[in-house]
Amino acid sequence: MPSADGDLAGATAVRGLLARLLATSTAFRFASLSTVDGRSIAVAGRVDDVTTARIAAMTSALLGLSETFAKEAVRSRCAYTTITADDGVVVVVRVPTRARLHALSVASDANENLALVLRRTLDAAHALALLVDADPSGAGVG
Repeated sequence: MPSADGDLAGATAVRGLLARLLATSTAFRFASLSTVDGRSIAVAGRVDDVTTARIAAMTSALLGLSETFAKEAVRSRCAYTTITADDGVVVVVRVPTRARLHALSVASDANENLALVLRRTLDAAHALALLVDADPSGAGVG
């Protein structure tokens, strides 16, 4: 449940999981768990408060666009979305919780390859789903 400072039940475990993900490579810039409607839940890495809110909003928009595009263009479900830029990569995935209300975005600099970022993001999303679905409040994280 949210507290006055926005902390949520299970958020400490979530932040720990995100921090452990980032510790697997010095190339990781951030990992962000948000709701699919664009609210930040937890973030780890090199971001400030303004950027945290913007990352959550952009994650929501990108996830929605990707899922709609996959549905319309190839009549299939979107598994994940990637962005490859000159200076790094971003992976966005819907966290496979029962409610399907969370998204994870992970970014790295150009010193890490897309395949590794994707694999670690998918693994982290599954681990986060277990944490969210196990929340004893029944509300899940977020």
